[in-house]
This record gives sequence, structure tokens and C-alpha cells, in this order.
Amino acid sequence: MLPARQSLKRLRLLPLLPSSALPLPGACCLTASSPLRFASGGREQKTRSARAAASPAPSKPAAPPLTEDDDGSGGGGARYGKDFPSQLARQVDYCKREFSKVRGATATPEMLDGVLVTAYGDTQPLKDVAQVSQRGPLLLVVSPFDSALLEPVAEAIRGAELGLNPQAEGSLLRVPVPRASKETREAAAKLVAAIAEQAKTRVRRVRAAEMGRLKELTGVSEDDVKRDTKRAEDAVAAAVATITKLAAEKKIAVEKE
Repeated sequence: MLPARQSLKRLRLLPLLPSSALPLPGACCLTASSPLRFASGGREQKTRSARAAASPAPSKPAAPPLTEDDDGSGGGGARYGKDFPSQLARQVDYCKREFSKVRGATATPEMLDGVLVTAYGDTQPLKDVAQVSQRGPLLLVVSPFDSALLEPVAEAIRGAELGLNPQAEGSLLRVPVPRASKETREAAAKLVAAIAEQAKTRVRRVRAAEMGRLKELTGVSEDDVKRDTKRAEDAVAAAVATITKLAAEKKIAVEKE
């Protein structure tokens, strides 16, 4: 054993360790093969991991609700089917077209719209091969575009079951229209009513298809569907009202003596 004086002298010769190399309070025991780990640091890392797991993942922002006039396609307007308005308009046009073919108290060029002429090896509407004009309350004049079609046009008018007998006059045809009898006027009024009812039936079919389409919409709020359903119902009601008005006007015209 070294004397106490020599031991103290040897201790003075030992290099002082820097404070950074001293073990920190609360540190675990270290070995030469162990990585540097701190007990307090481990607890803090676990706490951060637990907080990250508990916090919900950020969600995507919800899509903005549809505005009052938005149809979901970037533009305004009701969510009509793309053919819905045009289908309603076609039924009104059908009514006008068919009404024009029903004779009233006076002669009209539309009376001959249904006449088909055999020309150039084919069957064509009269309006495609001739011009029809009104020269008086009970007289029509037909001018074929080709004078060679004068007789085929006359035969087509006679065979159309309209009770008309065209008369050739140069390069045109004069078509006298007899005054309508009471029986003829009554039959015409019934025909007008039948055409109007047929048009309304078509409108109801268009409505049924549109109502079914609106019920199957997805990603749309119930309020939006109700609003668009009311818009569709209003459009249908307007079409029916127009047909009713046209029928009433035509009925007055055909019943007039």
C-alpha cells in the first residue's frame, strides 16, 4: 500500500474530465456496446408517439353545398334532364302543326301539308315540290317548282281525301275549297280535341320520365330535389296550359261558319 502522501500526489496528476463527460442525473447505466440513451428522453419520445397516434388525421375539406341555382355542372339552372325542356316544347309544336292541318272556316296553305307527291321516282311532301299560297277565303293556288310536275301534283291533291278538285291554269293549279258544312265543322272540332288530348298524354309521359330521373339523383340534398321537382312540375303545367289555349282557339276557328 502506498503512503497517503504519494496517493494524494498521484491523484493530482490525473487529468480532469470535462463536465460534459459526467453522467447526467437519471441516466441509465452505460456499457461500451450500448448506445447513449436517457431515461427521461425515452419517456418523452413515448409521450409524443402516443399523442400522434391519438390525434386524428387531417380530413379533406368538405365540398361546398350547391347554391340555389346550381345544377352541379358549373352553371346555373335547374337539374333538368338535358332533353326535358325540348321534349315539352316538341309536344307544343306537334299540337300547332296538327292543328294547322285541320280546316276552319277559311282555306289555309297548311291544309295541304299532308299531301304526298310522286316525283322523280320518289314520294315527297307537296311543300318540297311546290309553293302553296292563299288567294281568297276559299281559294288556294299551288305553283309547282317544275312545270312537268303539274299533273302529278293535281293527282296527289285529288287523292288526299280532302274533298278538293284542283284545276290547272297555265303553270299553276287553282284549288277551290268548299265551304265547310255543319257536320264537317263538328268533325273538325272533335279532331282538335283528340289532337290536344294526345299532346297532353305525351307531356305526361315526359313528366313521368323526368320525375323518375330526379328521384334517382345522388349527391344532392333533399331540398334541392324538391325545388327542382317543383320547377319541372311548373314547366309541365305551362306546357299543358299552352296546349289547352291553342285547342280552344282552334275550336273557335273550325266552328265558325
